[in-house]
Amino acid sequence: MQKLKINFFRRFAAPDKKTAYVMCHFSVDGMRIKTPFSTGITIAAKDWNSEQQQMKGKHYAAQNETLKNINTQITQLFNAMVLNGVAVSAEKLKETYLVGVKPPTCLLSFLTSWLAKQEPTPQADGKPSTNQLRKLHFEKKLKVFLKKTDQTAILLEDVTEKLFVNFAHYLRHEAVFVSKKKQVKGYSAEVVKKNLNLLKNVMEAAYVQELVSRKRIEHCEFADKDKPKEFIFLTKPEIDLLASFKFANQSLQRVADLFVFQCYTGFAYSDLCSFTSADLVMQNGKQWIVKNRDKGQGNQSQKALLPFFVPARKLWQHYAAQLPLLSNGKYNLYIKEACHLCGIGKHITTHTARRTAAMLFFESGIDEATVAAMVGHATATTTRKYYIRNRMERMEKQLEGKLEW
Repeated sequence: MQKLKINFFRRFAAPDKKTAYVMCHFSVDGMRIKTPFSTGITIAAKDWNSEQQQMKGKHYAAQNETLKNINTQITQLFNAMVLNGVAVSAEKLKETYLVGVKPPTCLLSFLTSWLAKQEPTPQADGKPSTNQLRKLHFEKKLKVFLKKTDQTAILLEDVTEKLFVNFAHYLRHEAVFVSKKKQVKGYSAEVVKKNLNLLKNVMEAAYVQELVSRKRIEHCEFADKDKPKEFIFLTKPEIDLLASFKFANQSLQRVADLFVFQCYTGFAYSDLCSFTSADLVMQNGKQWIVKNRDKGQGNQSQKALLPFFVPARKLWQHYAAQLPLLSNGKYNLYIKEACHLCGIGKHITTHTARRTAAMLFFESGIDEATVAAMVGHATATTTRKYYIRNRMERMEKQLEGKLEW
């Protein structure tokens, strides 16, 4: 536990020693500041009480109160720095007090408080969501990295691009974790990117709270914005292949069925978890899905309106209106294995099914505004990305071998 000791003393202002300035001196763990600083108070030298470290007489009441306030402010600042995990030195405490800035904060200390303030978003079964688990795993990875590089006490203000680069290298090439009961070295590029984005979010939050300057987060963006993201979806023949394939493993069969169900509903994973019979309505003898989409904490819900297509309806009936749900993490793991067994060589996640649904609807000749309503997009802008991509790919196929471009 660090210890602070504050002293006030007089320094004669003139050779005759009749007047004096009241100065402040303090030490942290026995190490004193190099140069004491003035409190701004000038007194008659004879009125100083060295033992009590204050002025004599009632007419100095205001000045004595000022000294008490200075003592309190320095003590509170010291306690705040210690509480935030900062290794306080006398000179750093002096500099911070005189400049009047907020006390510097340790990265790990701020990370802990930032995580504690995040709104919990449990899954339908009450278990932590994928986002919650990702943040907790991120905290563990960062702590191990900082300990390994002897930077556990690094301050927010000392975080630079170099830390991001080194953290990314550690995750990609040095970090060890267990997957399928086997020890694996190095995370995938996607996992590295997600962890860097979380670190960036932490630094952005620190900037909002005025704990770091803008220059500390100028180098937090590592994504290549000029490089287009790979647009992955399944074609209709691939959907049919997955739907007709008979898996020996029941877990893989159930996951394949869930994925096909999403392909004909446009559901995201959260929509899948919250879907019930109450989201189904009858209109002119046809069954429709009318569902408020789960957009997550703080986001406005959007309504999806679409027919309950036969492939999805058959699966709903097969499982007696009770879909065989499982965690998002296991779902992503199993669907990759299921697609691999079917010979579908694409990087598939649960959200791929949602993109596949949009493309399936487009391929059926439905316009973009209607597709937006079917998949529950707030506007057609998001849908248009799929629509334009689809049109471009169609044009490319039609122009192949006909016109040079």
